[in-house]
Amino acid sequence: MPRQALRKPVLVSHIFPRGYDKRHHPRLLLEGRGFAIHGRRVHHWLDWLRPAPLLKVLNISVAGLGLLSRRRFRPGDELRLPSPVSRTALTLLVVRSERDTLNPRLYYTGARWFNPMTVALFREWTDLVALSERSQFQREIVSLPRR
Repeated sequence: MPRQALRKPVLVSHIFPRGYDKRHHPRLLLEGRGFAIHGRRVHHWLDWLRPAPLLKVLNISVAGLGLLSRRRFRPGDELRLPSPVSRTALTLLVVRSERDTLNPRLYYTGARWFNPMTVALFREWTDLVALSERSQFQREIVSLPRR
């Protein structure tokens, strides 16, 4: 009997446990149903003709944001949106954008910070993070570099 026939198939669930997340930093959910904000793509001339897309920030991490939008973005697109308190322009780089499984008219977009997040800017999101996630949020603030 050939060796190939003796091998048992390896299932992905045996390698990665259920609920496995390959991200290095935990995603922290925002209070309520998220934070709605107007953002825009950077270096894209058509966006000057169209209104700024409404983005819903669903979660935040030290590495980036999880967004929900009616517009699909391409990986590599740069997004600019204001921070919640100081309105400082934050630039994000789109990593993925795929249809939402619950509502196919919406797109879930994962974006990472273009520049590393500072403690002061990350702390502005404290009031928006869900109460159950605040202790983890404070631990993430400690891990950020001081500038």
